[in-house]
Amino acid sequence: MSQSYLNVGENREETTEGREIFNKLVMRCFFQDFQKDALTKEIIGCKMHDTVHDFVQFLTQNECFTMEATSTRGIETSSANDTTKPRPGDKVRHLTLMFADEDDFPSSIVNCEILRTLATFDSRITSIDSNLIRRLKRLRTLNLSRNLIWKVPEEIGDLMHLRYIDLSRNFVLRELPDSVCNLYSLQTLRLDGCEQLAKLPDNMGKLINLKHLHVDGCRALRYLPKGIGSIRNLRTLDWLHLAHLDDDVVFDQNDSPFIFMKATPSILPPLGKLPSLKVLKLRGIFRLEEIGGEFFGVEETSSSSFPSLETLVLDYLRKFEKWELGRAEAEDSCNSQMKSISIMPRLSSLYIVACHKLKELPDFLLQNAPLQNLLIRSCYSLGSLPDEFISPIPNVSIIGSGVDPFIKGRKIDYDPSED
Repeated sequence: MSQSYLNVGENREETTEGREIFNKLVMRCFFQDFQKDALTKEIIGCKMHDTVHDFVQFLTQNECFTMEATSTRGIETSSANDTTKPRPGDKVRHLTLMFADEDDFPSSIVNCEILRTLATFDSRITSIDSNLIRRLKRLRTLNLSRNLIWKVPEEIGDLMHLRYIDLSRNFVLRELPDSVCNLYSLQTLRLDGCEQLAKLPDNMGKLINLKHLHVDGCRALRYLPKGIGSIRNLRTLDWLHLAHLDDDVVFDQNDSPFIFMKATPSILPPLGKLPSLKVLKLRGIFRLEEIGGEFFGVEETSSSSFPSLETLVLDYLRKFEKWELGRAEAEDSCNSQMKSISIMPRLSSLYIVACHKLKELPDFLLQNAPLQNLLIRSCYSLGSLPDEFISPIPNVSIIGSGVDPFIKGRKIDYDPSED
């Protein structure tokens, strides 16, 4: 996506096209050693066969280079078909740096002005040179994951072609500069495992093309910018992990640009208003007690909530007890306008794991959700589910919960030893 390799029409999404291309390459044995998400079973990691890798490097030898930092803090290059390891020339578009620390970062060894991809692997970079950033005018993909970066320079906001940023697993990164909000072309922002990241920039709503936001494992993140609710292209909001909220935190919503994520009482962002959100995963929000009307973004003038949501994951919400639509359910049944509100009309996969106090599912879900996949695991307080809700679902797995594992002779997966 970030390199514009996907040729899609007006009615087709890049993510769908990219997934199909990837699956075709899988069928042709381009990849191996697959890693799958434990819940969704989607492929989240793989390897390329050495022979395939070498052949691809041969085909792209003038555009793709790997640099390895030596023990003397020098740089050497590698190419699949070149044993002399020449220095990369002016045609290099995609650069990978391996085994580097801060002093090894190449600011002059390549023509940075034409780079489209810059990535590091097995490196320990602590900061990014602002002078280098200024030269990366055509960069589209920036992968600096698993380093020790503690600060991102303001100059990153000048990279107007940047579409993909991966800063995940930089454990000492505390914040992003406000200039990140100037990256109007940005599609994907990965911040997984940035444990000390305490806030996101105020003006995130300016990222009008942002489609995927990953904040799994951002334990210090206590709120999301209110502007996130206006990112109409947002499709994935991956894990809100707020394990370390303090009881004495005070927050005034009227004076702050943030939506506070503290769950007692309260309040989740009105994510139901996001028209393009397809995947939502909430995990480890330990103080979350209920999901109500604020989360769905339901108002009297609303016609739908979560209109595009396809996958919902609720995982390890240990105090989560009440799940309802809220104000809309309390409305007079004669109010036809409120009755016509559509809630999660495209939800096909629902995964509820380790929500020990959840007692029942909301009525809108039991009556109307077009589910294809249902996983309920370790939800000990959850009562019986109607047969008319369970029976039409093709793939059902109920493990370690209060739900009857036998429904009209149909045996649902149930193995107490897995609890």
